[in-house]
Amino acid sequence: MTLHIIGIRAMLGAMTDRPPYSKGPRKDTRAGSGSGAGGYPRRPTRAGSKGKPTFPSRAGAPRPYTPQGGDRPARPFSPRSDGARPYAPRTESSYPARPYTPRGAGTRPYTPRTRDTRSPRPYSPNSRPFDKRAPYSPRPQRDSDRPAYNKYSEDTQNTAQRAQPTSWGHVAEWYDEHLSKGDTYHEKVIMPNILRLVDPKKNETILDVPCGQGYFARAFSEKGATVLAIDIGAELVARASRDNIPGVRWFVAASDKLSMATDGGVDKAALILGIQNIKNVDGTFKEIARALKVGGELHIVMNHPVFRVPKRSSWGWDKETNIQYRRLDGYLSESETAIDMHPGKTAEGEQVATTLSFHRPLQWYFKHLGKHGLAVDRLEEWTSHKESTSGPRKDAENKSRKEFPLFLYLRAKKI
Repeated sequence: MTLHIIGIRAMLGAMTDRPPYSKGPRKDTRAGSGSGAGGYPRRPTRAGSKGKPTFPSRAGAPRPYTPQGGDRPARPFSPRSDGARPYAPRTESSYPARPYTPRGAGTRPYTPRTRDTRSPRPYSPNSRPFDKRAPYSPRPQRDSDRPAYNKYSEDTQNTAQRAQPTSWGHVAEWYDEHLSKGDTYHEKVIMPNILRLVDPKKNETILDVPCGQGYFARAFSEKGATVLAIDIGAELVARASRDNIPGVRWFVAASDKLSMATDGGVDKAALILGIQNIKNVDGTFKEIARALKVGGELHIVMNHPVFRVPKRSSWGWDKETNIQYRRLDGYLSESETAIDMHPGKTAEGEQVATTLSFHRPLQWYFKHLGKHGLAVDRLEEWTSHKESTSGPRKDAENKSRKEFPLFLYLRAKKI
């Protein structure tokens, strides 16, 4: 057996002309023994062989193909290189089992929930069967241009049933008739000045609160502006909305809860002859500031807080000097007063309606406007347009009308 193995090794050595376990290819130094550079044999080729590539040898006999692509023997496999950490399989002793620890003191023990532990659900009129509920209506997609009003508050706010009772609800008819007569302060004094100062333009959104019966909202709409008209008096809004004015959206809501106006969606706001009838003026300023854009304007018109203090200011006549003067019995202290809307009828014994009026000094308005980021940058005082044409005091009356303004205008910008 040993001789047979030695014979096979000798025959292989004669075919390759080299030891069977030599390292690296041996250079052929004979001239012409190969066409490769330096006398090395060419790459294996399939030409002249039966499906097996051959190498030329020194003896001229074909050399068998080795899968390694050369005469280098295969490197013995070593799962780890020298110096590597030897493999150590995990054992149970390497990771001891974690002991079980129940819930510590102070934690509530787990109690499974059963039907007996649940209290019966109280009856609610809204718990109707699903098939009897209102049909589902998907919410429409919001446009890329954010609207200045909340579309989903219109149906919930513009209803007389959900409106709060106000002192102006029962005088809505009288107030509407008063403004339709003409030659009023609204028509002759306030309207021309407010249009000059507000300067409503097309594609602008103006917040009119409280809007009353829509006297100024109509004028803003005629100039091309979109108007959000809001008032807490449902009777006033009902009278205003019956004309169906294009470009005006009517809402019944309190001035300190303007949920229909989006944040920063309003260009201008108008608070005309309504601030003295609002109790929560600070909340109104806060909501208007939220709805205004940065740089937006708030236009306020009020009865002059210095010369028109409810039941604490009046006209007087000095017989010695023949001068009509204005008497003030108080100014700095705040007050809430019920105003008789028909003094003549009250004198005759008839029962008439009253409205509430709130007095605040001028500094109060400046402080609360600045508190909500509204800076006053303009102030005007407007006098009466009326004139006395007869009587011994006509000159004194006309002079006093020009000396004591009836209305105060403030413009505040959001900063």
